Amino acid sequence: MAQSTEDDEEPTFDTPSDTERIRQMRAVLSETRLGLVQQVLASGSGALSVEELAYRNTDLNERTIDYHLRELADEGVVTRLKADDPANDLPNTYWAVTETGLELLKRLGFYEEIAVLAEADSALTRTTRIKTIENFEGRPEPDWYDTSEL
Repeated sequence: MAQSTEDDEEPTFDTPSDTERIRQMRAVLSETRLGLVQQVLASGSGALSVEELAYRNTDLNERTIDYHLRELADEGVVTRLKADDPANDLPNTYWAVTETGLELLKRLGFYEEIAVLAEADSALTRTTRIKTIENFEGRPEPDWYDTSEL
């Protein structure tokens, strides 16, 4: 969408520059980051906490996962969502893939794998703690994509 400009100026557009797109692609093409993004999309809620991602990625600690999510957020691939009225012992921050992140995965050919990952995610054996987090009524859910289509 073009922005207003002076008569003698070139119009500017609200689209990412090539440099931004390259940075976003590099951020997602890391094997670890790509896996995290895909796992968030494959989850039933469309948003996961660092603790839930650590449970799914036993080779990564929570600090490493948090670092990668923050890097992805800096590039606009994921966004942080706060829980409604979080309980003291439950996570209050969850991560969801943005519309930009969705489009990026589709453009790079990594979106098709989400359905298979969703099946694997639903078959995952969960601890009581993970079940409690997943069933928390105050957990945020993104409204910009439909996880039931997976």
